[in-house]
Amino acid sequence: MAGFNDLPNELKLEIAQWLPKDAKKLFAHCSKTIYKLTFGLRFKGVILSDAGIKAFKDCGLYAGLRSTIKYVVPAVYWFNKVLLRERISDADYQSRRVCFRGPGDFGTVLNKTTLNLEGICDSIGSLPLFPNIRELVVIYSIPSSMEGNIFLALTEKLAGCKNLENLCLIVPQIKVVPGSYHVFHEALSQSAQDLLGPYLDQDAVWTRSMQMSTGMVLPNLKLVEIVHPSITSPLGDLDSPACKKAGFYYTVFAMAVTPKLTWLRVDTEAALETASKSSQTSSDNEGPLSRALRSKFSNITWLKTAQPIAPTNSDIDILAVRFPNLGDLEVRTMNGLGGLIPPHPYSGITGLRKLEFARLPWPTNMGRQVMQVKQLTDQVVRWKKAGMGCLKELCFKGRVRVEMEVEIHIWEPAEAWYKFFVDEKDGEQWVYWKLTGGHLLRKYRHFGIKFKLGDQGDDDSDDDDGGGNGGQDGYDGMLDDGVDFVLWGRRRLGDEDEDEDIDGDASDD
Repeated sequence: MAGFNDLPNELKLEIAQWLPKDAKKLFAHCSKTIYKLTFGLRFKGVILSDAGIKAFKDCGLYAGLRSTIKYVVPAVYWFNKVLLRERISDADYQSRRVCFRGPGDFGTVLNKTTLNLEGICDSIGSLPLFPNIRELVVIYSIPSSMEGNIFLALTEKLAGCKNLENLCLIVPQIKVVPGSYHVFHEALSQSAQDLLGPYLDQDAVWTRSMQMSTGMVLPNLKLVEIVHPSITSPLGDLDSPACKKAGFYYTVFAMAVTPKLTWLRVDTEAALETASKSSQTSSDNEGPLSRALRSKFSNITWLKTAQPIAPTNSDIDILAVRFPNLGDLEVRTMNGLGGLIPPHPYSGITGLRKLEFARLPWPTNMGRQVMQVKQLTDQVVRWKKAGMGCLKELCFKGRVRVEMEVEIHIWEPAEAWYKFFVDEKDGEQWVYWKLTGGHLLRKYRHFGIKFKLGDQGDDDSDDDDGGGNGGQDGYDGMLDDGVDFVLWGRRRLGDEDEDEDIDGDASDD
């Protein structure tokens, strides 16, 4: 009778994957053969601490397993300040991502910043050990003087990641800290100094990154996420002088091969400097970044972006020109504010004929006065009539003020959504849901707060039992401290809906 070791490796793996986590660990230590065989089941990601890097180098304990690793975590420390210097938990060993993480606070002590930079350089330098990685998430905060050189070093190492599919670059903050590039550079190890090279100014980084975008290819890249406080929005002017400040992060996006690359996310805190629509329909006077990205943008089917304020109609016009094949769009604002409410907001979106799902900021102005739902409803009907036959779901999100019934009337900001979608029973009939979410304030707990947010049910639902009738007529009930809440109701477009007190103009402060 054949023993377990005589079974094919495929069957052994099939058995092992059904074992609980602790049992997998015990099973893996039965023999070296089984350990190597089950390595990919136990660890989806590998943390590149000093010990981790050493273990995967030539002659290291796991050197023979490098090709099996598809998700690496070159993370030395948590980004969270509170967990600074603590090793990443075991849960992250199961992560399907590659992360660089650095401390969020450099302080004024040189050795703290040097420690962070040394760890980042070690992680970047170790990327070639893992030629089969599929997903990479880079998260770090660094001194402004080091940003360009670190980005170029990372980009050069990415050239060997031919199987990379998902790439996320997150730079939460760029700090201006005491000390020039040379001061930090000289404090690093020789290997880190060689990796970063001599200082390159902004123009040199820009030129070098543009050269890389034409000489390097990431053939399997499908998704790119870029989060940076200063990067230019994909709706903005990519040829403006301001774009050079962080526009080189788009280089990795330009290395992708169409048509595989279809997902893009860009979050920025930079003010939107809109390009003219005519400049996006002609190659005249285009800069190197615009030329590199033109064909890439046109292939994107999923776009998610966040910016300081809501886009104007002109911005949406640009979006429709740059991303004509979008099927899923999400535009978020970081402060919930927008410009003046136009008569027909987001009218240019009708140029996106393939759009199926859209999440847009609720049209509002600087006084937090929101457009009434009736106007939004009319706009949705116009879009449908304009030929957007693929549209299945549309959601507007913003901040409104709602009245809390305590001993005095208090107005409290809350998130509010209106979602329009096609009725499953009748593909030609649109309906909408009103969603409102918020969070109770701890100091009001003893009052037994009741929220009344544009109830669409009966006016008699004032019981204090936390109930409410649920269903399609809405919800109104008692809520305890720390509880999120949602109120909802369903209406068909064209139905009368007079009870819209949450949707009218907001109250003045």
